[in-house]
Amino acid sequence: MSGRSDRWWAAALLVLAGCAGDKKGAEQGVQDEELVDLERERDQAVALLSRASLDLRGVRPSLDELQRVSDDPAALNGLLRDYASSPALGWRYAEMMSGVFLTQLSEADYGRATYPVDNELALLQSMGEEPLRVLAAVVDEDLPYTELVTADWTMVNEHLAAIYPSDYPEGATGWLRARYTDDRPAVGVLATNGFYWRYDSTQANANRGRANAVSRIFTCRDYLDQVIEGNRELNLLDEDAVADALRTDPACVSCHASIDPLAAYFWGFYNHFNFSPAEQSHYHAERELDWRVYTGVGP
Repeated sequence: MSGRSDRWWAAALLVLAGCAGDKKGAEQGVQDEELVDLERERDQAVALLSRASLDLRGVRPSLDELQRVSDDPAALNGLLRDYASSPALGWRYAEMMSGVFLTQLSEADYGRATYPVDNELALLQSMGEEPLRVLAAVVDEDLPYTELVTADWTMVNEHLAAIYPSDYPEGATGWLRARYTDDRPAVGVLATNGFYWRYDSTQANANRGRANAVSRIFTCRDYLDQVIEGNRELNLLDEDAVADALRTDPACVSCHASIDPLAAYFWGFYNHFNFSPAEQSHYHAERELDWRVYTGVGP
């Protein structure tokens, strides 16, 4: 070959070598990108597993579960199904809803009542948990959510059984499904002592606080959030004037037209002798019509 031909051939070899290098570099780039995608998929699967475990069970995943998903992100779906059927699911949901129900106790003032039990604090804490235990059972047993306000049963443990009128098995321990035996209505959580112990009422309040608790929890309407412009000239110490305002003053009627009829349903749970265990633990069917005396507004 001439010198010129040699130069062209050498140039061609360099070009071919460069193309081969580009191809090899491109292949390496694809592989690197695939590794990055796989690593991202693993990270996302592990993060989702941790979040789901905390939400559904209240605990973090085990090291073995984390390793399984890290090794194979496809294992995530099986673990999520296991979490969704976990025995911890019902109580975990109830714990999350406790901030809505607000029936649980962190402390108790039992200077105003003496309960005929050995462990008063355990009794009072159990009272606060009763509505939530019903909610947990609805979830655990995969019952319709309406069961929460239509069930003819509640959840009772040995502490509550000591003072509750119920068919809780004698000598049993722990939370079990039971029924009240004092002929209270079958309205699920809305017939539990725990609910009405937490949301008590005075004569003047006439069960309106209870009605607002029911409205807030089950219909998402909190009457206390409503902005009203009341009559500043109204003498709140004049019972007759206040009663008249509740029926005629537009500011009062805006709330009381709906909350008073709802409150009228709860007189059977009203305690004439507040903080008495006998009063507190039993339903009083004979008081269902007391709205006629106290407000004049029926259900």
